[in-house]
Amino acid sequence: TSRPTNFVAQVVRGIDFEATYTTPLDNIVSSWGGNLTVRALVTRNLEQSTNDGFNPQQDQVGCNTSTCTGTPYWKYYVSANYSFDPVSVSFTGRGISAGNYGPTYRRDACTSGCPVSTLFQQTIDYNHIDGQWVFDANITFKLMHKAESGVDLDAFFTISDILNPAPPVVANINTEYWYRSNCLLYECLGRSFRGG
Repeated sequence: TSRPTNFVAQVVRGIDFEATYTTPLDNIVSSWGGNLTVRALVTRNLEQSTNDGFNPQQDQVGCNTSTCTGTPYWKYYVSANYSFDPVSVSFTGRGISAGNYGPTYRRDACTSGCPVSTLFQQTIDYNHIDGQWVFDANITFKLMHKAESGVDLDAFFTISDILNPAPPVVANINTEYWYRSNCLLYECLGRSFRGG
């Protein structure tokens, strides 16, 4: 009997850090109203590797190109929300750390006296891709309260990617994509507006 067997092993490891703080603003200044909530969520990816039993194991963490399946070394999410009924305003920052072109390249760029390239440890002269921060804002206005009318009804307006930074340009052999960036990690759409 001959049958296929999948014996590939995949390992994903990381650490999440999260902190939230909420306070009524009159605790800070007695004449202020409303509540302030600040939240931070940070992820440190430690390993994302696959072992197929034949090829050298490759850790994809830090590979920020569209040809990788990896995740950045660091992912950040911070937010501040101010609510004073019936209005709620929030600002959010989303970011990823800088990375490299891939696990088969030497982590450090080399310009002279470089080691010999091998299939699984290639030498290149530039192995850096910038990180990115994106900022969003939202305002919500409560039109109806369930306690008063039996219905909750809100109106909202959101601006995503307020500063509209361009994602880093990455050398890429794939000519299908005009953006030359990993749009799963980077904000490629640009500034956008939503309301509802």
